[in-house]
Amino acid sequence: RAYMVFFNLEKPFTAVKEVREAVNLAIDKKSYSEILLNRAGTPAIGPFPAYLPYGGDKVKALGFDVAAAAKALADAGFKDADGDGILDKDGRKLSLSLVTYPSRVDLPTLGEAIQGQLRELGVEVKMEVVEGFEEIFERGDFDLAIYSGVTTPIGDPYSFLAQIAGSQGGTNYGRFKSPEVDSLLDKLKGEFDEGKRADLAVSISQAMLDSAAYSFMVHINTSFVMKSSVTDLRQHPTDYYQITAETDIAE
Repeated sequence: RAYMVFFNLEKPFTAVKEVREAVNLAIDKKSYSEILLNRAGTPAIGPFPAYLPYGGDKVKALGFDVAAAAKALADAGFKDADGDGILDKDGRKLSLSLVTYPSRVDLPTLGEAIQGQLRELGVEVKMEVVEGFEEIFERGDFDLAIYSGVTTPIGDPYSFLAQIAGSQGGTNYGRFKSPEVDSLLDKLKGEFDEGKRADLAVSISQAMLDSAAYSFMVHINTSFVMKSSVTDLRQHPTDYYQITAETDIAE
């Protein structure tokens, strides 16, 4: 499971790559994992954890660098013309809407951290925490959206990548469109060799990261606490498979 950010590519500010890069550079994944989540998470690079053959150690993403974030915004022409602490360009304040939901209790906390860090850079972030987030995400009523998803629900990279990055993906909330990624997804869909599938998944993940249209922040660590009478509860990295038909309580 990963906590991630979608950037809405159809909104004026987040359509600007330098703005997306600045937000990526302002996200302190290490502190989020160790402090905000109390070590219940591992910093993410891409959509998949490093132990998988197509995992995060095979791709590169922007790291935490506040100075580089400020430079990206300056390079894009944003400056605080009126001295109110908020950057602007062509008379428009750099104000972003951030939407997330409360059913994953960590997500609003991560949203507040992003909000605070961007405020120090001169970017206003208006955060909304909503129950019915799916409708808002599907309508695209956001600049940034914080989301939690299982990235390998069936132990394979295709499903998740196609859903969030394919032009017709059902959870492509950021309206990401890339002929390169669509072509790679088509190849991945029809490839049976596991090594080649891993290579294709790495190429797709890297193309997504190069676009700065996604930020994969944290992979969730899973802990189990149970009575000694619980039997056949097997620890599994995908939370769909932790409790099975064999799980029971011994008499």
